[in-house]
Amino acid sequence: MRRGLRSKIVGLVIAGSFAGCSCESAPTGDAGVPRDAFSLVDAGPSRDAYSVDDAYSVDDAFSVDDAFSVDASAVEDAPWPFDANGCVPHAEGCNGIDDDCDGTVDDGDLCASGLRCLGGSCRTGGAASWISVLPNSEARAVAVDSAGRIDVVGCLHGAVTLAGHAFTATGASDSFALQLAADGSHLWAQRYGGDTGSLAECANAVAVWRDDDRLAIVGDFGGSVTFGELGSGDVVTSTGALDSYAIALGNNGILVWERLFSNGATGEVSMSAAVFDAMGNVYVGGRASQRVQPSGDVQSVMDAAGDGFVYLLHRDDGVADGVATRYTSAGADGVTALAFSTTDLLTVGFAGGAMDFGAGPVAFGGGASDAFVVVSPRSDTPRGRLLGGAADDRAYAAAFAYASRLVVGGSFAEAADFGGGVRHRRGTSQETFLTAESTADLTWSWDRETGTANDDRVRAIVADGAAGVYVGGVETVPFVRHYDSEGALVWERTFGDSGVGVGVQGLAVAPDGTLIVVGVMNGTITEGTITAIGPGAFVAAIHD
Repeated sequence: MRRGLRSKIVGLVIAGSFAGCSCESAPTGDAGVPRDAFSLVDAGPSRDAYSVDDAYSVDDAFSVDDAFSVDASAVEDAPWPFDANGCVPHAEGCNGIDDDCDGTVDDGDLCASGLRCLGGSCRTGGAASWISVLPNSEARAVAVDSAGRIDVVGCLHGAVTLAGHAFTATGASDSFALQLAADGSHLWAQRYGGDTGSLAECANAVAVWRDDDRLAIVGDFGGSVTFGELGSGDVVTSTGALDSYAIALGNNGILVWERLFSNGATGEVSMSAAVFDAMGNVYVGGRASQRVQPSGDVQSVMDAAGDGFVYLLHRDDGVADGVATRYTSAGADGVTALAFSTTDLLTVGFAGGAMDFGAGPVAFGGGASDAFVVVSPRSDTPRGRLLGGAADDRAYAAAFAYASRLVVGGSFAEAADFGGGVRHRRGTSQETFLTAESTADLTWSWDRETGTANDDRVRAIVADGAAGVYVGGVETVPFVRHYDSEGALVWERTFGDSGVGVGVQGLAVAPDGTLIVVGVMNGTITEGTITAIGPGAFVAAIHD
């Protein structure tokens, strides 16, 4: 009776626990060779995974004989259900499991029309409500104000019409600022271009202070340029090979103030980051060689190879305090992105050698550069960390993601350790990396490494308003991914085809939770009734 009972229990296990499961390991006895697929007979007194004697008394609990009848010999003689890898293949379903044991999770057409298998369920995550393409242009950054208006900045490389105005770049490129309504319609636009034809001028970053929806924009320029409303404002002239600017704009793009950052007759300044603090003051950052001097303020001396810097500009007039926060090493350094929490400033970039963030030098990984991340509390010593290996590794994006963590992304080459062990590149160029750190001590929480055989990098990160983050960049084609708080992928999508300069460059979350994506695309995107054709800058509204 006991042998027959066990055979019947096995039949219950096969019908209940294993049906629909995948890639379960084949069971064996404690000290012997099993006689059938789920043998419960051991060579000694020990019990195996399927022994029911110690778990409960089946005889007392219920009668399996009365429930159904299973032929013990049928179980003994049943074909071995596992494949060569110890898996039980089943039809693939959208459930986060590799059901068919082919090495890929949730592969195939598993959902109804209009839905995607995302994060183990059929969802519309990553679907676009609208996509707009701006020809002959490049979108580099985006911010969304309290009313859901979308502010995009970047470069014009030719002729393009923005908000009803026909603009044409006077040189290799000019800067532009464009505001759109929540439905993608154009509200206003400005162009900022110098008269030096050989320079590539671009607006590189934009931030919004949602208390009054003021904008801060930073970028690079050469020659003479007019900052104002459609060319009717102040004319300023660069003093170096390439200078930078920071401007504040009010309602309808009206200029509030401008600040120039000069580097002398032969030097260069490149501004790449901007963020508001809680009081409406503006932090701006970038890199410079030789020196950097905001107009009317005291200069800060830089190394010839180039140093990273951050200035704090007053909200009302843009006046700097005259002293830059300087990030310097034995090699080339630069600040690429800034973020601000209620108390801390987060700065990321790249370092060409060991760097001292305030608590002593931090060891350098070698190669051309390491990514760096530093958190600067208002009343405490900055905490900094270098990330990378013996190659060219850089951070390009960062965000305070949730309660006690920050998330940093960028690119690395060859091999690098971001906290969770050594990661190796898959192709011959840059790979993307993403790492989550504690704001308290910069200890590693999780990291992700992805990439293709091409030049890949993370360019934008924004918190999703809950516990996760959206991440954008390029891996052969422009991409956006949504990760939860533990780094698990929720959904991902791409925009168009591969091409020169393509990639997601900026992300922002609107008050209603809509994700706004900007960058450069190539080819054609077709989504429902939406068709967007590149090449050019694109702006897209995405929903979870």
